[in-house]
Amino acid sequence: MIGAGLAGLAAAERLLDDGAQVVVVDAFPRPGGRVANFDVSTHVAGLIPGDVVEHGLHAWFQHYTGVYGLMARAGLPKPPFAGRGVHLWHPEAQHVTIPGGPFVWLLNALRLPRGLRGSRRAALQAFGRLIAYLDFALEHPSLSDRESAAELFARMGVPEEAVRSVFAPCMYSLTSLPLAELSALEMLRWMAAIIPDPRIRVLQGGGSSAMCEPIMRGLRARGADFRLGVEVHRLRTDASGRVHAELERAPDRTGLRHVLVPGFEPAEPPRPEQFDAIVCTLPWERLWALCQDDSTLASLPALARLRELRNVHPLTIRLWFERPIQGAQERYTLTLGTLFDVLRPTPEPERYDGVRLIDALVEDVDRHLPELRYQREEYLAPGPAQDRIVSRVLSDLERMYPGQIRDNRVLRTFLHTREGIVACTPSVWEKRPTQYVGLSNFVLAGDWTQQGWGVCMEGAVRSGQLAASALLRGLPPRAVRPQTYSHLARSLLTLLQ
Repeated sequence: MIGAGLAGLAAAERLLDDGAQVVVVDAFPRPGGRVANFDVSTHVAGLIPGDVVEHGLHAWFQHYTGVYGLMARAGLPKPPFAGRGVHLWHPEAQHVTIPGGPFVWLLNALRLPRGLRGSRRAALQAFGRLIAYLDFALEHPSLSDRESAAELFARMGVPEEAVRSVFAPCMYSLTSLPLAELSALEMLRWMAAIIPDPRIRVLQGGGSSAMCEPIMRGLRARGADFRLGVEVHRLRTDASGRVHAELERAPDRTGLRHVLVPGFEPAEPPRPEQFDAIVCTLPWERLWALCQDDSTLASLPALARLRELRNVHPLTIRLWFERPIQGAQERYTLTLGTLFDVLRPTPEPERYDGVRLIDALVEDVDRHLPELRYQREEYLAPGPAQDRIVSRVLSDLERMYPGQIRDNRVLRTFLHTREGIVACTPSVWEKRPTQYVGLSNFVLAGDWTQQGWGVCMEGAVRSGQLAASALLRGLPPRAVRPQTYSHLARSLLTLLQ
């Protein structure tokens, strides 16, 4: 198993269920991949002991049944709620909450000012058309992937006000793409699960500490061998067409990972010849680079199309303030700011009273901050470029919380560019490979593969389970999705939780 993120952990669990012997390698010192976290134990990059560094700003939704099932089997509870409904900030309406649990928030959205939702009658009619179209669209992904979300909304008659004020910020925060550049298929995949059930949860402690490490311990107890600090140096095929992975100890390319995990030493790489098969959960960019030295892999249709994909690159901005910010609550707020589009205020009760920590997320560095010229995941050092970004964030925050930001001294800052997220633009669906690529001993997993869910944590878990099934069966698996009305009914039942 290449990768100990959610896709790798889910695939490892499924293979162990089938009686396989599993070895998991990962270049990171902790499991989790893009949901990993580090517990800071020293002063570094604007951090102090006690801080938790997360690889990304993640929302946790009620519909993540695959994620919560993986957690439950490791003895972990669901994370607690962080607000109910959808929370928005609009320049004209200011702070807006569309309350309610599953599905109910859509009805409550009709109570928004007309300037934010348009005609109620038109909105209800458009929603009915979307529901009627949903099953056909998801059963025929190649067709629904050809148009953009903006084109679909226009064709279905969704009021322009609702598209601009509600759907645009919601979908941008989930997919990192504006509606005009977002595949209608990807939007509908999210709509099928999120819109009926948008309650967001918060995971305290970070993805590694509170989720992936306990899952890893459970898999280890079942016999899985985890080798952290080991990466793939090369992928190659032999004369029979079987894939082999050349492994080596991973260097600390950021200069910080081993500082953030004191005493960490990379594990001994396992012998590649001992593996019967490989489940690869690497991001597509890394996989594409590793295939270039092997003509068989590089010419494989499923892998050759990887060069047609592209990524968007997020930036997480974390600010600690001297004084609490009144009115800020621990929940995700979707914004229409000049720079960032998602905000997460968070209290630190062991250190401060009230909310003094704010995470702001820039979904696409290349679009909003082209001067950064994203090249790799890194922690941005203090300097003029960082100062300009922080200044723009503070300007937006002052608009959201008037009189509380301008004279509120910023104690510390932390800026982190993250690894890319595959851009689900129109007509990209068929370019994303399935887990089964036509090789007997090599399958793929990751939310960027075709897996029937959105590009998210749930999609990663589902892809790992599909990859394990593909490996065991030697056939492309079929993602199973509940029909729309069945999903809505089950979602309504969660109101009782």
